[in-house]
Amino acid sequence: MFGCQGCNTEIRFSNGIKTIHHDGDVGYRLENVGDLNGDKIDDIAYCRDWLMGCRRVFEIYVIENTEWIEVLGMEFLTCGDERGLKCCIKMLDKGRVKLEGEETDGIPMFRIVELK
Repeated sequence: MFGCQGCNTEIRFSNGIKTIHHDGDVGYRLENVGDLNGDKIDDIAYCRDWLMGCRRVFEIYVIENTEWIEVLGMEFLTCGDERGLKCCIKMLDKGRVKLEGEETDGIPMFRIVELK
């Protein structure tokens, strides 16, 4: 079985917000991506790294009470893109975002999500 045993991520917050747990991550990027859903609270993006290759799992979380809720989870490609996670998120209008990854075999990778 291929995988990373013991490669776990725990993101803790100092203000009483519940911890985010991920199993099987080799590394990750975590970024404040601003207020995506219009509730006047900044949201976060989390991108899991694999052992090799360019495929990543990208997730967007919004806060609800004291808990982070995953509103988007998607595999996509980001080979060597160091501009950060915000460059992959395009606001369409209030509460709707488009997540864009690199093309695969000439096919663009994207997903449009309603965050409200």
